[in-house]
Amino acid sequence: MKRRICVFIMLFLMCHIYAQLVYHDASKFPLLGKATEATGVRYERLPDSLKNISRAPLWNLSRNSAGMAIRFLQ
Repeated sequence: MKRRICVFIMLFLMCHIYAQLVYHDASKFPLLGKATEATGVRYERLPDSLKNISRAPLWNLSRNSAGMAIRFLQ
């Protein structure tokens, strides 16, 4: 009986916690770590106009989103 009550209380608390979560679209927040906002895709570092100027390894690395961050406050 105690076990059932504990499980019920845990389920109730879990439902209450999940009811308080609010999800936001990350595309509405500023993205840090980009050279400019004028890129073809949101999670790229360099604009497409630099493709012919930059070396191939650098261009390939600019397509990775590692190091980018989204900062927001509650």
